[in-house]
Amino acid sequence: MTTVDKTSPIPAYFQIYQYIKNKVSSNEWQIGMQIPTERELTELFCVSRMTVRHAFTILAQEGIVLREVGKGSFIAEPKINQTLRKLTGFSEDMLAQGKKPSTKVLEAGYIEAEPFLAEKFKIPVGARVFRLKRLRLADNKPMCLETVYLTEKNSKGLMDEDLSQSLYSLLREKMGVIPVRAKQQIQAGLSTRDEANLLRIGVGDAVLRLTRYTFDENNEQIEIVISAYRGDLYVFDVELVALEG
Repeated sequence: MTTVDKTSPIPAYFQIYQYIKNKVSSNEWQIGMQIPTERELTELFCVSRMTVRHAFTILAQEGIVLREVGKGSFIAEPKINQTLRKLTGFSEDMLAQGKKPSTKVLEAGYIEAEPFLAEKFKIPVGARVFRLKRLRLADNKPMCLETVYLTEKNSKGLMDEDLSQSLYSLLREKMGVIPVRAKQQIQAGLSTRDEANLLRIGVGDAVLRLTRYTFDENNEQIEIVISAYRGDLYVFDVELVALEG
């Protein structure tokens, strides 16, 4: 029988947390494996159920354990930790994580600009705007569903290109358009039926919704991207610096 060290200054729940984390880091407990129940761990460690539940809560918050109602707890797949300190595309991000990016083009063509797009791009309502919908994958696993909007001026000839490759590379090399900065908004949301089918998640599962407004060296808005990332596989990391005074 395994017990916690009740004489240790380290709380019992944290000892259980470390025990499970060590099992994962040593690959003794692998991704997708179902782990012992709260009751089983309560008996194993000779502690209260609340103590075990506290450990499970931290493990779930850190993305180490995935808890499924009615099924149990499982070792979760590590999340993609994406920093938001520089302007990069999905392909660059995945390669930096040691993963193989791929893309499935769902739709590509011109539409008439609705008021939202017309205002952002400073073009007339009804002007032609290029819309590209893509499913982005890492190691063949769906990660993100994105919709890209470009003005007609910045998208000429794109229909003749391979739109499954890095769009930023195409803009730089083929269009002569250089993205230099972007504003990005992030919101928590729940997946729609279409998003769930494409991302291979459940309807109503957590997604992270990103809206990116990208500008060139002339401060002209060249792109709007609206994306839905899988909440179970993605973490966005932001570094904050304290202001003096």
